[in-house]
Parts: sequence; structure tokens; C-alpha cells
Amino acid sequence: MTDMKPLITQCLVVGILLLFIGTAIMPSIGQRIDKSSLLASKNHWLYVGGTGPGNYTKIQDAIDNASARDTIYVYPGIYYENLWVNKTLTLIGENQTRTIVDTRHATGLIVAADQSSISGFTFQNTTTALVWLSANGSTISHTIFYIRYTGQERLGGLALIGNYNRISNNSFLLYSPSSYGIYLEGQGNLIDHNLIRGCYEGIQDTAGSTNNVIRDCLFEYNDNDIYLFGSHQQLVNNIVTATNMYGIHMFYARNVLLQGNTISHTRYTAVVLYGCENITFIGNNFSFSGETGLDISHSFQCTISQNNFIENGDNAYVYTYLFDLLLSFFKKNIWSHNFWSDRDPTKRWYRVHTDLELLIVWESAITVPWFTFDRSPAREPYRIP
Repeated sequence: MTDMKPLITQCLVVGILLLFIGTAIMPSIGQRIDKSSLLASKNHWLYVGGTGPGNYTKIQDAIDNASARDTIYVYPGIYYENLWVNKTLTLIGENQTRTIVDTRHATGLIVAADQSSISGFTFQNTTTALVWLSANGSTISHTIFYIRYTGQERLGGLALIGNYNRISNNSFLLYSPSSYGIYLEGQGNLIDHNLIRGCYEGIQDTAGSTNNVIRDCLFEYNDNDIYLFGSHQQLVNNIVTATNMYGIHMFYARNVLLQGNTISHTRYTAVVLYGCENITFIGNNFSFSGETGLDISHSFQCTISQNNFIENGDNAYVYTYLFDLLLSFFKKNIWSHNFWSDRDPTKRWYRVHTDLELLIVWESAITVPWFTFDRSPAREPYRIP
């Protein structure tokens, strides 16, 4: 028995040593397994237009050979292509003014895959729309949409058909008759920090379009800046200026908020409402429009509060119909606390120019003056960015 003790002791020492070695080795094996799995899960980058080995010469070839979630990086150059993205990808142009997709008079890019991202390109020359976005949850940013005058009509920058997309920091430069910057049909989209210039219609939505936000955009030198037919839209902190015809048109729109916008120097009317309901104007500048700052016809339950009306041909105008009078008692428009540059300081209330249409005789309307008041006008203009 005494002879067995050294053997038992040796076995215990060896066992303890093996246990320590095992605990030291196993974490390192686990770490190697984790790292290798992370490397295997990394998305690939594909390159177009570069000089190194493995670069593609066409963007569409890279798209076709990419896997979902891959990134395609495109070097500067002119690419005569029509692109179709049918898987979730990120497309990055190195320089938005020098990475150019010439659409050869067709649609330059169709994005049909959700959660895709496009940035850093110029799309130019089309007979339809430069980009067609029917995906959801995608982003287009830092991209130029350019059409020079070709004599063709109804050309477009972006047809936005999908939902919950973001269109941000782009330039829409569409110098062609009857062109539109953005055609908006979806819902829940955010359109922000874009320049929209030279269009017949800057942005046009449809009656089915809803819950979209247009924010911090600059509209200039368009014939008409924004056409709204949809509901629950928001226009916030936009600048609309130097418009050849009308700034913002709303036809049968519902539940729209306009806040913090500056609409100035339109040739005719800054904002026109017809057949609308529950439109809220708060904290906007209406200034220096040739005809009218705000023109409201056959519209109800609108709130016009804390706005500046400065040096328009007619600061505001309301046109109402005889059959509207009864309805207007139940769905009143509210005018309050607006600043009016032509207000008579000796009068407590400000009377808004209003006409009531009695009947039509030989295609001519017979009207009489009617009554619309801002009962608590502001004495000083508001500071609105």
C-alpha cells in the first residue's frame, strides 16, 4: 500500500496539469472559431471602373454578381447603362459630380429590393424617369438628377412608389418642360435637405399618398413647386422661392401640416387650397408674391395661426360658395394671431379679403363681399427661420 502512494500522487499531479492546460486551450479555440465565423459573415465589396485586378467595367455586371448585403463601389467615369437592383445592395459612387450614369434616354435605375442604399452618383438623360424606386426602407442620398432641355415632355427625376424610404441631400436639376422632380405615391417616406430646381412640378403626390414628410428642402426656379392631393402629409421648414407660377397647390388634401416654411417671390400665388379639409398653417412666411399669399376656396376646418403675411399682392383671399355657408358653421376655418403687413393699426381685427359666389350667369360668377376675420392679429412679425 505504501508503494502505491507515489503512483497515486503522480496521477493527481498529471490530472491537475491536464486540467489547467485544457482550460487554457479551450478559450483560445473558442476565440478562433468566433473570429472565423465573423470573417465568413462579412459582406463583400465589389469595385467598378478601377484599374486593379477584379474590377468590373459595368455597374450592372457587379450588381448581377453581388450577393445580398454586398457593397458596390464605383469609380468616377461615365457609365452608359440602365441599372436594375433586385437584391439588397449598397451602391456608392466615389464623386457625385464625376460618377455619372447616362441612361441613354431610358430609366437609369430601378430599385426593387428593400433596404438598399444609393449615394454619390449623377443620373442624366431620360425619356421617362431617371430613377424608379419601388422598394421599401431604402435610401437615396448625395445624388444628382439632371435633365437638360430636349424638347420632350413629362420627364422625371425620381418616381417614388415605395414606402418608408429616405430621399436626402440630393439635387434635382430638371431643365425640361413638364418635368417633375419627385413623383410621390407611397407612404411614410422622408424627403429632406434636397435642392429641387427648374421643374414644371417640384414634387407631386397622389390621392393615395399618405404620412410623408417633406422637410428642409429648397425649391427654386420651378414653374410649380409642390402639388398635394394626399392626406396626413407634413411640410416643415422648406424654402419655396422664385417660382414662375404657384408655390404650393393642395387639391382635396386632408390633414396636412405646414410649419416653418418660407414661401416667397412667387409670380402668382404662394399657396392655393381647393376642396381641402383640416389643413394647419402655423409659423410660416408668406411674402412678396405677385398675386396672393394664401388663396382658400371650398375648404373647411383649416387653422391659420402665427404666420407672417408680408407684402403680397393680396395677403390672403377666401372664395366661398353659397352652398358652403351652412357647412362652414359646423366646420369653421380659424384665423388667429397672424401678422399682416397691410393691417390698419387703428382697427382691432383684420378683415381677410373674402368673396361669396351667389350664382353663375353666362359663365360669369356673381359675387358679393363676405366676412372673414383674424380677431387677434399680431402687432409684429414673427421670427421664422
